[in-house]
Amino acid sequence: MGRMEARKVRYWADPAQHREGEINTRDGGRGAYFEDPNGHLLEILTRPYSGH
Repeated sequence: MGRMEARKVRYWADPAQHREGEINTRDGGRGAYFEDPNGHLLEILTRPYSGH
């Protein structure tokens, strides 16, 4: 996240891109969505979702 913020990469807590500059804390981890250079929305997670 520090590298993304240093490069001013926009990120969101949700895939609908409503919560810009925030991370989510689902299932006890942390995650965020960002767009790659081609505009594809990617997700990064600190732990996988449990599926509950």
